[in-house]
Amino acid sequence: MREAGTYPQLARTVRAAREAANHTQTSLATAIGVSQSTIAQLERGRVRPGWDVATSLAEELGIPIALLAPEHNAVELDESSVELAIRFSMLGERDRGVVQSMVDAMLRAKAG
Repeated sequence: MREAGTYPQLARTVRAAREAANHTQTSLATAIGVSQSTIAQLERGRVRPGWDVATSLAEELGIPIALLAPEHNAVELDESSVELAIRFSMLGERDRGVVQSMVDAMLRAKAG
């Protein structure tokens, strides 16, 4: 994995979401109106997207924009957690509710 940048969680998120959406760097760049090198820089964690690029990324990749602003999140997510969050966000509302109920039940059982 080539993550030498300042924003490694952002890099993991962009790459995982792009791959989950079956985009290449070039196809994603074209879809949101940026260069392929911009996507590559994001995936290396060397730059953060501005608001316009972040909203375009979130919309094109079908992920919550909050995943593109990890510095505002309370916890640092590892790669598998980022992937799980992206997959969860791709579920329909009903399925997300079912999964959330299952997780809540598991956490209650663990605490009790």
